[in-house]
Formats: sequence, C-alpha cells, structure tokens
Amino acid sequence: MAVLSVVGNGCKRILQMKKILSIACVALLLAGCTTLGDARLAKGTGIKRTYDASFNTAWKAAVCSVNGLGLSIATENKTDGYILAQRGMTAFSYGENVAVFVYRKGANKTEIEVVSKRAVSPNITARNWTEKVLNGVNGCL
Repeated sequence: MAVLSVVGNGCKRILQMKKILSIACVALLLAGCTTLGDARLAKGTGIKRTYDASFNTAWKAAVCSVNGLGLSIATENKTDGYILAQRGMTAFSYGENVAVFVYRKGANKTEIEVVSKRAVSPNITARNWTEKVLNGVNGCL
C-alpha cells in the first residue's frame, strides 16, 4: 500500500508541475504579443523617407506597396494618414503588424513612416517590413 501512495503522489506532483509550466508558457507568450493598435501607437518610432510627390500620389503608392507585398490591409484612414496592415501566421512566423503613416510636408513633398512589429515578441524569424514597404513605395510612384 505504501508503494502505491508514493507512486500516486509522484504522479500528482508531475501533473501539477506540467500544469504550472503550461500556464507560465502561455503567460510568456501573451506578455510578448503585439496588435495593430500597438503598431499604430508606435508612430514616430519608425523609419521615414521623404518623397517628391503630393499626398494623394504618395498615399496611392503606399497602398500599392502594402498590397504588392501581400500584406492584408485592416484599416485605411486617409484623413488621419495611416494604413494598418498585417501578415498572418506562416511556417516561419507568428505574423507581423505594420503601420504606415503618410505626412504632408508641402505641395509636392510627402514623408512616409513605417513601423513593423512582430505579432509575438520572441519570434526571431518574423520579417521586418519597413524597408520592403518603403522600397515598394518607390516602385509604385
């Protein structure tokens, strides 16, 4: 009988440890998650380029670039000058969230800023879309 109670207690402890470890893993993953809202709130922290183009022309080029890269546009707000896009989970990434900001700098001068965030912070294989989007704008102008 004593042997059975020791084995039974050992199994219970193992199950408790597995449960605690599972909860800790989920908590770590959730703590490192970003959303499209986080990408938008990071305005001012991205890479910027200035283009010799009107706001409307640059806006169309930004949309063209994002679409051309296969990102899914979640929000286009031309009045406030931002585009929110994302790429879902792939075999190599848990996904990325991208914010593109278009600023009027003059009649024919526009600045575009791109912020790219990993959907899950520890995801080291996630793409940084910043340069790809900005280079795509050049191609769409």
